[in-house]
Amino acid sequence: MLSYYRAGYQMEFIFRDARQFTGLEHCQARSENKLSFHFNATLSAISIGKAILRSGVSKVEYIPLSIQNIKTELQNRKMLILIFSIYGFDQSLIKMDPKYYEVLDNGKIAA
Repeated sequence: MLSYYRAGYQMEFIFRDARQFTGLEHCQARSENKLSFHFNATLSAISIGKAILRSGVSKVEYIPLSIQNIKTELQNRKMLILIFSIYGFDQSLIKMDPKYYEVLDNGKIAA
């Protein structure tokens, strides 16, 4: 019974993230095929985002999975690349500095 409750609770988080971050409720289509495609696309975006976050981490290790954190990290990464390209810095060694990951984590929510 507890495993069913946990699964239902996880499904609520998936639908919440899909509504808030991937536009689940922003489709104006009326056709069943178009609506089905839209729902699959938004829920797939959630799954892909969580897979990106889990890459390189063992399945046993707990990490908070939040689409907002994924979005923040990707925006921070894009901003760093933009800044480094504007000033002409070499981007090949940027990931070796531990401060790089601190900058990527800037603005994430604590879970």
